[in-house]
Amino acid sequence: MVRMERKILRGDRYSHILQSGLVRPRFLRKCELEGQWRQTLPDLARLPEPFPIFSADEESILAWGYPVYKSEGMRRLRSQLERQIGRELEYRNLKKPDPDDRRKLVKGREGITESLEKAFLNAMLNDYGRSLVEVLALWMSADIQSLLAAIPRLLKRNNTARQDINITVRQLASMLGGLMVKSVTQAGDRVRSLSDGTGRTRSFPLLDLICRDPLLLVEEAIPSSQDRLAFLLSSHSVDDVKTLLSLSSNVGDRFSEILRRRPEWRGIVRHVCGADFNPTGPDAALEPTFLDLVNTVGLSVDLGLEQEVIPKLQTLGLKLKGLEMAATLRKGILAVNRSTEGRWEMKVGGRQTVIASSSRPYDFAAHGVVESAVFRFGLIYDLTNFTAVLEEVRKAGRSAEEKALQFMYVFQSRTEQIQLGRRLTFEKFMGDGAFFSARRAARTLAAACEIQLAYNRLRHEGFPFDKGLRIAVNAAEYRLLPMRGADAGRPTYEFFGHGIVELARLTTGKSTREVSQVAELLIHAGYSPEHVDEFLRPLIEARVKKTGQARRLYAATLDDHGELINEGIVLTVAFVEALGRELGTCALWQGEADHLQWLVLDVDPGGQNPLLVGIRLLGVARLKGLEPVELVEALPWPEKGPPPLRRLQQSNDLVDALRRVGGLESPDTDSSETRTISDDLVVVNFTEPTGMPRWILGEYRSSDDVILHGLHVPLVVPHDSGPIEMWLFRSRFDLAGMYEVLRRESSGVARPLSQMREQKDFRVWFLAAPHRSP
Repeated sequence: MVRMERKILRGDRYSHILQSGLVRPRFLRKCELEGQWRQTLPDLARLPEPFPIFSADEESILAWGYPVYKSEGMRRLRSQLERQIGRELEYRNLKKPDPDDRRKLVKGREGITESLEKAFLNAMLNDYGRSLVEVLALWMSADIQSLLAAIPRLLKRNNTARQDINITVRQLASMLGGLMVKSVTQAGDRVRSLSDGTGRTRSFPLLDLICRDPLLLVEEAIPSSQDRLAFLLSSHSVDDVKTLLSLSSNVGDRFSEILRRRPEWRGIVRHVCGADFNPTGPDAALEPTFLDLVNTVGLSVDLGLEQEVIPKLQTLGLKLKGLEMAATLRKGILAVNRSTEGRWEMKVGGRQTVIASSSRPYDFAAHGVVESAVFRFGLIYDLTNFTAVLEEVRKAGRSAEEKALQFMYVFQSRTEQIQLGRRLTFEKFMGDGAFFSARRAARTLAAACEIQLAYNRLRHEGFPFDKGLRIAVNAAEYRLLPMRGADAGRPTYEFFGHGIVELARLTTGKSTREVSQVAELLIHAGYSPEHVDEFLRPLIEARVKKTGQARRLYAATLDDHGELINEGIVLTVAFVEALGRELGTCALWQGEADHLQWLVLDVDPGGQNPLLVGIRLLGVARLKGLEPVELVEALPWPEKGPPPLRRLQQSNDLVDALRRVGGLESPDTDSSETRTISDDLVVVNFTEPTGMPRWILGEYRSSDDVILHGLHVPLVVPHDSGPIEMWLFRSRFDLAGMYEVLRRESSGVARPLSQMREQKDFRVWFLAAPHRSP
């Protein structure tokens, strides 16, 4: 992200859309467009904050605003409004309407109110400080305005007088505005009844501003004509508004005379009201700060302003500022459609443009309004034995605590620099580490490697928390739970769901976490960290020995039971698949480190310097409470030390290339083990009635056509992997190893193969020779 975009994302989003959408403001001042509107219009401080709309590749911001999905439900609501407007016009053309005609008209209005009430109720129940009611009010007012704008052309064909057309449109706008207010009131009553009447009655100043006067339901922006402005401000007497507007014009003329006599007043007005304010224009007396100035210094009499008129002018001026503010923000309402290919599209610069697939437009006809599920790349880091080290630091005295605090500040600062440089989003601190999310896989993996390198440099500089750093990265669907924060304009979101649970499990693994929990329990009970380490060392060493722990300082391994011990960087295969799709056809190398074979690639191909990362298959891990998951280890590739890299053929399937490299021990290592696969081991695949694919590994018994010890496995076949038989053959040892791990945990079930043959898309292969089947 360029520096300017980052500044905009962090700054005042309202200023961006207000300044771009209002080129020549009439009532709002420049300082108000830059943020001072909150002080001028405090009742509108709950206005929704515009969102950045990203391009399809999520590299640039296409627009700022409020994306609203034109779903089937939203289209039905617009059609309902359009039909009712047609009924209203037909009723007005009737020379002698009978009671039945009136009943049909009232029934139609009641139907509109009921539909609007459902939409506003949905918005209220799912608001959580997100200003959903205000967004819906802007959307509905824009819909009504576009429908009413077509009426003059229609009535002109019937030779209707222009004044009659204007009156008809104004009456329809007032009626529809009243229905909106009524529906919001009824929805608020429903919300209070659901909370046993204990809920506080909420006001919606923006909705009242839009609906109480027909101005913004008829016009797209504030009209330049004074007569038109007075005609559409119907909540006031039209004559009063005309009088006030005329008086304001006279004030401008009189102040022009004063300036000719006393030119020093020009500098005073510019200082108080801003350089963009014109004190001699027709709207001079509609600026509250100008009225305060002339009233304070005693110029009101010279300008022909009576004391009882000044508050009326101030009220009208503030109302017009609010209407101009609402009209400008309404330009940020962006209609989003779903293409036949399932992509989000909207008009940008008059052209239909594909936007980011991760966009979450509002749909007020759908439960929840905003889709809570998002696909993100997640990263968690966790400092090893943080509690034990912290206790040691505390016992070492105040100077040691201050030193540790300084080091921790440096570590957090470097982590933040990496986060900003790689465009990750900090979500929250978790335990002894932090959780980040991102939209790009390559940036996430690059950040993980850079955080590990930064930590390693700090360890050599004396970082007290030097027991290790665990990092986990995944690609998963997360759920966003909106939380009501102190700033109503910016609600916070809490990540929850399978994605965050998987990351937490991958960070520490099951057994390692249990050892850490025992250590923390003993330390809190009063035992010294030294005695606790000595007591638990045999257990730790036994586990390290069982897993064949790598000689690297930062390494991840699996034990014989498929339990993860993570002291390095762990990725899911789903993340590697997403990384491969993102990078496309890229340069690959094969390298050796720690007597293991690694697939090496550049995760920052567009950067100034290459960032080489090695990845290798770990195997299938059993994580507490989760399905078995296939894991990959990653490490920043050392610049010095390992043997030279061997260039591989370019590939657009990273997982397939990774399986071909294997991540197995090098041929020169001492190993007499011969890898074999049972001739009876089969792979079964079919589609369940729900549409979900089902994969089963088991042992085939030909005597009665039964699958013994059948186990469900969550297989993902890479895209563009060629014939399935080829992929099974290349992956046969990994799949056999997965089955062995699962069999230690479960005996599986026996299933007749004849029953599975009746399922949709049934296929079966012998794993040792996928070209054969039972």
